Amino acid sequence: MISEQQYVTGSLDLHLFFGRIMKEHAIFLQAGFGQPAAAFARIADHYKAQFENILHFAAQLADGVAAPAAIASGEFVTDFTLGAEKKTQDFTGILINTGITEAEARLTGGENPRITPMLLQQVRQLNASVLPWLEGLLGFKERVREDVLACRMFTANYPAVFTHMIHETQMYMRDLTALEKGESPDRDAKDTMQFWNEDMVEHLAVIAGMLDPSETNLMKAAGDLAAAFQSLEGVSETLALVERIRGFKAGLTEGIAACKIRSIILPLFADHMLREANHYLRLLQQLQI
Repeated sequence: MISEQQYVTGSLDLHLFFGRIMKEHAIFLQAGFGQPAAAFARIADHYKAQFENILHFAAQLADGVAAPAAIASGEFVTDFTLGAEKKTQDFTGILINTGITEAEARLTGGENPRITPMLLQQVRQLNASVLPWLEGLLGFKERVREDVLACRMFTANYPAVFTHMIHETQMYMRDLTALEKGESPDRDAKDTMQFWNEDMVEHLAVIAGMLDPSETNLMKAAGDLAAAFQSLEGVSETLALVERIRGFKAGLTEGIAACKIRSIILPLFADHMLREANHYLRLLQQLQI
């Protein structure tokens, strides 16, 4: 059984990372729907608003409590996140609460935070409220993927992107359920690397597919990085490769923000993928300890 401190910090770190991921999934879904699917866009906007509320509350509770390593990793926000949100809002017309990002950027961590009964109760209430929304969002993503695969709907998102989003939602649900059972959500090295290696390869494939055909060098770089996963041995080699991927994604995010890279990648989507690489790097660093 985990301690109350592990429960609280584990829950808040989970929401700060995955709550933002879910919010952004809803934004990307909404941005991809055409006029005939306007009702689906409204549903996606509703989920965006709910996960903004979740993220906002988690950020309020987490100041002085969140893990310093997680804050420092750049998995919650990066130097690009705020600007990426503002540009994505301008491009899509989707309203984004940038105040949450500003609050997260000011978060301080706690190495051995004191867990008060009130904080414990607030986190329990937060966790209980999140699970139903995750179940609903998962069902929505599965329904949209089914309609896309059956050619009943067109969206600007690849079918593989829906599968990718579904897998991440399921991981969030599994980790949160484990915490509610008093169990650690940590996985062994094999399971962690299997999930996140597949995640990184999928990112690279999507990036290559969303770059302008003129960006041949970047397409080749994405393909070469994806191919490198086939010959990895152990945590150290994986860590080195993910560091390269993080650098590639950082350059991509910066280039898109500065309008120096031709693509159909939303600025927030680029930053989203960068934060996931940052998260995976922290997990790999923990596995090496």
